[in-house]
Amino acid sequence: MDFLKEIKNFDVDGSKNLRLKGKMRNYTTYRIPIEMLKYNKKNDRIASFMSEYAENHDINTIDEDTIEGFIFESSERNKRTIKNIKAIGQIEPAVVMSDGVVVDGNRRFTCLRKLYRETKDDKYKYIVAAILDKDIYKDKDIKKLELQIQNVEEKVKYNPIDRYVGIYRSIIREPQEFSIEEYASDSNKKVSEIKEEVLLTTLMIKYLEFINKPLKFHYARKNDLDGTLNEMKSMERSNTITKEDKHITEELCFSGFASGVDSKKIRELLDATKNKDVFDEQRKEEAKEINNQVYNSCHDEGFIDESLKEKSNDFVIELIEDNGLSKEKNKDENQLEKALNNIKKIDKEVVVNMNEEHRNSFDKKLASLRDELDALESLDHAK
Repeated sequence: MDFLKEIKNFDVDGSKNLRLKGKMRNYTTYRIPIEMLKYNKKNDRIASFMSEYAENHDINTIDEDTIEGFIFESSERNKRTIKNIKAIGQIEPAVVMSDGVVVDGNRRFTCLRKLYRETKDDKYKYIVAAILDKDIYKDKDIKKLELQIQNVEEKVKYNPIDRYVGIYRSIIREPQEFSIEEYASDSNKKVSEIKEEVLLTTLMIKYLEFINKPLKFHYARKNDLDGTLNEMKSMERSNTITKEDKHITEELCFSGFASGVDSKKIRELLDATKNKDVFDEQRKEEAKEINNQVYNSCHDEGFIDESLKEKSNDFVIELIEDNGLSKEKNKDENQLEKALNNIKKIDKEVVVNMNEEHRNSFDKKLASLRDELDALESLDHAK
């Protein structure tokens, strides 16, 4: 069906401004029967749900009711949207293609479907939407529109994992659809923000490959991988860690997370790997062995058995505990080093040019500092 040929049968209901192909235009909006519409299967909001469905089904067999379930499950805010539509109706017009695919307004479409099915009330039978010619506006144009709406107008943000899937599809996957700069511009974000999301997306792809679930994004969503990815980003950006050590640490985080270590413990693990006294060469070799065992188990057996999970967990906890003990042992020395560094920051020229009042106050504090140092030195001599 071509909606552009059916327009005469739709009631006009206002207009909507849209920026497409670099130009802002005002589009007439119409009351369209929801039964004539269908979901956009490429919608990033349900990307991880679609990958879960595809694991056990032919994706081409998916029906509208199943996609409706995915959309509704994707956000707790949908329950509130249903209440709002009941109270005040549809406020923001949707956008549909001339073949009936909804490209903006999938949540509103879902809520109207549910309400009409439950009540049979005709006021829920229609959605107000602008219609775009699918022969003029191609996938990239629609993606640009989605990015604009998602990041500028949309109040219900996507799950981070589904957002990373969008980054993967648009920037990382070949052939590349968007440059980082172009994606940032269309998303109304800084280039640095998109670069960070590309880093997190790349880590997600690596993790899924490590556990032998390549591109099966629902494993990342269901296990709340986002927290661990964000803990890892500082380590990934560090210039002080060798490439080999970074690889070992990265896989150790993957092994730990796959074995049940939560993101808070991953943060503590990453802190422990910075301590050379704790994460020494022997420990690195042990980490490599565990990483290989977890990787091989995922790829050969398809799962990690409980004994290996326990071994991986125990190794992580041991590192964290040893790091805590090491910090406690060196606490006083670290405090002294911090004090020394702070003293080095004092601007001597400023001290020389202090007025009498400030200089007297400064000298008193300096005398107190000498007293404290003398006391510490006398403890050392007492040994």
